[in-house]
Amino acid sequence: MHKFYGKENLIASLNYWLTNTVQGGFVGVPPLPANADFYWAFDFPIAPLHTPSINVTEIGLFNSGETAFDRLLGFDGNEPIYGTKNQTLVEISCVDQDSSTYSSAAKKVRNLRDRVIGALNDSHIPLVDYSNPSKPVIGYLWVDNNGNSINEKFLVDSQNQNLKRYVLMVRIFWMEISQRTKSTTIKSSSQIV
Repeated sequence: MHKFYGKENLIASLNYWLTNTVQGGFVGVPPLPANADFYWAFDFPIAPLHTPSINVTEIGLFNSGETAFDRLLGFDGNEPIYGTKNQTLVEISCVDQDSSTYSSAAKKVRNLRDRVIGALNDSHIPLVDYSNPSKPVIGYLWVDNNGNSINEKFLVDSQNQNLKRYVLMVRIFWMEISQRTKSTTIKSSSQIV
């Protein structure tokens, strides 16, 4: 038997963690409060664009990971952990726009990019079960330490040269454990093989 927590918990956990880890952001509509220097937006282009902003959107992958649900993942002490390792692709865009009175959009998007990359270097992003009223941590998300897990590019919009974007394509990994595992969560101290 396989316990499936789903993409909703994955994306909600990532978004919540990012908004609490990358300092200076504001979730809401204009005007930008004095204590914030950028907006958070989720699932852009569905969400309206306010600048400067960091936009987080899951792109997904055709092959999200392994199909064997009861593979040996590692150990919690001496107890084996069985389950599956999954992955998805997330686009994180740092966006700002120059105007006649402001010409620092390129600098701003690079600064936002640096903050996001710095945050993603944290290896323990909690995976929370938001379907449970107590919202327990059920595992961890991580960015692979492989060199190609974050691909990035600075872009100037072809239609509006004032709009600058730093686009990060990030591979996010997570574990889902099977019912044959005695523990119901994967701890940061668990040894994954």
